[in-house]
Amino acid sequence: MASPVLADTATRDPLAVSFAARGRWRPAINPIRCKTGRDKTGRFRTMNLIAHVEIPVSDLERAMCFYGAVFSVAFGEIVTIHENRMAFFPFQAGEDGASGALAEGPVYVPSLEGAIPYLNVDDIDAALARAVEAGGKVLFAKTPIGTGGFVAEIGDSEGNRIAVQAI
Repeated sequence: MASPVLADTATRDPLAVSFAARGRWRPAINPIRCKTGRDKTGRFRTMNLIAHVEIPVSDLERAMCFYGAVFSVAFGEIVTIHENRMAFFPFQAGEDGASGALAEGPVYVPSLEGAIPYLNVDDIDAALARAVEAGGKVLFAKTPIGTGGFVAEIGDSEGNRIAVQAI
């Protein structure tokens, strides 16, 4: 039988976690009897937990073209790390957000299932149009969220599910 706490969690706003980075989220009392992630002083961590995300790709150059067109970003030089090829998204140290890369290699398998990275955009309608024009698909239509922003999901050129948000 499913826990009522877990069932309730599934009905919450899917962007609740993204608000942690903006200081609007507070950890609830842990209703499940498990070890919590408290620091040495007994408090919950309040820093942004996600440090880096790698999006799996089958064809790095094709993916760079897709993400460059959809998100208006330029990638630097392709690097090889542990025999995997990577192209890093622009990143500014000291600013909000995690670093990220497109990653090609044997352990990187594109998928519509699993973790869904959320990427910020200024205009969801424009990002969805660029995604379709670049060969992607709209998987979840533009939907308002309670903060006055919007969220949608696209299928990228590699077969990944990527969320876009404008808050």
